Order: sequence, then structure tokens, then C-alpha cells
Amino acid sequence: SLENVLPTERNSVPFSQVFDSKHFLAQMHSLGIEATFVTFDFTKEQIQCAGMGDVKKADEQIMLQVIKAFKPSPSMQTIIEQIKESFGEDQSDVICLHHRDGKDWHDHCKRWKAASDVDGIYRGNCLSAPGQSFVRSLENRGLTDSKIIYYCGDHDPPPGLSSHKVVSWRTDMSDENKKALNKMKRGDLRDLYALVDFQVCNSIDHFIGNSVSTFSALQIAFRDGDNSFWYNSQSVPLQNIWNIYQIPIVYTFTEMSEEAGILLLEASIKSVRKHMPNNKIHVLYHGTSNELFRLWLTEHGVIIHQHEPDWKDDIETMRKNGDQYTSHLFSHPGNYFGTWQRIDIPNEIDYEYCLLLDADTIITKPFTLNDFGLDI
Repeated sequence: SLENVLPTERNSVPFSQVFDSKHFLAQMHSLGIEATFVTFDFTKEQIQCAGMGDVKKADEQIMLQVIKAFKPSPSMQTIIEQIKESFGEDQSDVICLHHRDGKDWHDHCKRWKAASDVDGIYRGNCLSAPGQSFVRSLENRGLTDSKIIYYCGDHDPPPGLSSHKVVSWRTDMSDENKKALNKMKRGDLRDLYALVDFQVCNSIDHFIGNSVSTFSALQIAFRDGDNSFWYNSQSVPLQNIWNIYQIPIVYTFTEMSEEAGILLLEASIKSVRKHMPNNKIHVLYHGTSNELFRLWLTEHGVIIHQHEPDWKDDIETMRKNGDQYTSHLFSHPGNYFGTWQRIDIPNEIDYEYCLLLDADTIITKPFTLNDFGLDI
């Protein structure tokens, strides 16, 4: 069950010690929000926090900008940068892995799943993806032997990651910086280390986490799902109260298609832009001749992935050997090739989920990942 955790001298630190207070206020003012800092008097009754249910009433994008306004203070940024030095000069091969596998998380998952017996709500993805080992699920989401892992967790990395270079605050934070954190707060430092983890992770392009955890759910939201994956698969439970998780739209197109294909695709993209103006749209685009159409796609905010597969000639051989009486697609090389373009979507689109639309699809109302339910 959820409970309010109110600040005390032992469980809290001044805001400005860990966050840039001037930056926070400036961001609030830019959003039209009046904000000020007050000094806590721990001897008096504290203000009760708004419940999670109030999140549903908030503007999703403004809420996201408010959370992003929590920029590390200069002293915290120094600690963060010192850890990042462990990655080396090239940080493009780094993956941030947020792994929940401690006893407290296993206990939470048991309680969370047991609640399904009471209310019937699906809660089956708290620990891992069904039928996959932990390491295999990471490999399916971009982990290779050459990758460096920044490991976020309340425990040591599992043995399955022993062949990789693993960086974490436990092994790579200097003693000087650990002492600096100890001076900030008495007692349990878990939240301060989590803040370091979150901000280091936020600077890394490739993220894999556990979507049931709020830490991971925020990382996914910060990135708008781009290059963000969750090893436990399925839903992001936070989506039930914070409907921020858009699902990218993907089309395939080849210039070998019949001319009507362009008109259909334009109409479909316009319908997406009308109802979901901020949604990301991707096109696997084959061909280089139609500059006007490519310009039109760019002007409508479409991300173009040049698609020149080496299997194209093999597909044409298959088409010529096909029976035109069994499918009209065999009668046109462009239409037939276009049906096969979708097999390369996982090679081009870096999201946990995306939605492939045919060019003749018209969107009539907005939707997000939340509309696909919890048991995906």
C-alpha cells in the first residue's frame, strides 16, 4: 500500500544540496508556474502531499517538464561526471541497465501480483519477460559483447554479466565523493545513490530497465521511448495515471509502388498529425528519386529511414515464381516488395514497441500505449 513519507531531519536534505534551485525556479517560471522555496520547521505539522490520483488531473507534458527541471546541483554534478569518466572517451557503446532484483523488490512483486487476485488487474511483468532468461532479454534489446554496462541496482550485478565491463557507483565512485555524500545526509543514503544513478543514466543514450519501477518509467518518459527498452516487457504501469507513453507509428514505402500509394500514405500521416501532433512517425523508405515526396515527409515531421535491403533481388525472384491467381501482390514488383519491408523494422526502430500501419489506415482519435492494456 502507498503511504505519505514526510520529511524529517534524518530522511531529508536541503533542496539546493542536491538540485540546482535557481534552474528549477527559472524552469517553473517559464512554464507559468509560481514557485518559491520555504524552510522546513520539523517541529510543526507538515503539509500533506497530493495523492497519486491527482496526477491524472495534471497536464501530462507540463508534468514531464516539471520533473525534468530537477537538475543536479554543482556538487552532485561533479560526482556524476567523475563516474562517467569510467566509461572512457567513447560513450556511444554504453548501456544504462536498471535492474530490480533485491529481496525488497521480490517481496514487492509478490504483494503486487497477489493484488490481482482481488481486483483482476493484470500484474504479471514485475520481474522478467515470460520464457526468457535475464541476459537473453538484454541481448534482445541491444546488449552485445562490446557494450559497457552502467549498472543501477540495490545489489551486485548477476553472474551472467561477468563477461561485460560493468560500471556502478559501488565500484567506480571515488572515496572522496562517497564521503561527500555521507556529509550531505545522515542515515540511509539509498536515495542519494539513486539520484546519482538516475542522472548518470539520463546522460546515456541506450536504456534498459524494469517498467514496473518508477525509476525506469521516468527514464522511458524522459526519452519519449526513444532507444528505451524494458527487460520485463509488456506494460508500463505508471501509464494508468500518467498517460504520457506514446507509441511510435511506423510505415513502409517504396518508390516502386503504384502512384496511388503516395496519396494514401499522405492521408494516413495527416490523420496521425491531426489527432496526435507530437507522436513520432517513422517511414522505412526505399528509393532516392522522389525528392518532392521526401520533402513533404520531412515537413510533416516524419523520420525517414533509408531502406535498401540486400535481400531485394531474392524477393523479386520469389515474386516471379509466385502464382498471380493466389494474390494480386504477385502482379506488381513494388507492391510485393513493399509487403516484405516490414521485416526490417526491428533493425531500424529503437523502441520496445511500435505500431506498423498500412498506408490506407486513417486515425480517427488519439491513443497511447495505455490503450493497449497491461497484458500486451
